[in-house]
Amino acid sequence: MKEKIFENKYGYFTENGKEYVIKTPQTPKPWINVISNGDYGLVISNTGSGYSFNLS
Repeated sequence: MKEKIFENKYGYFTENGKEYVIKTPQTPKPWINVISNGDYGLVISNTGSGYSFNLS
């Protein structure tokens, strides 16, 4: 079994530390990720909602 770094009831980091695994979508606050290249981006939440945007 691989080591789970900083594990809690919501998730943990993978062994290499590059990925956070969410075990349950019911986090205490909304969990979002922002992905952007400076001109175009998107926001997505742990509940599946999100949007995209264009800055140019």
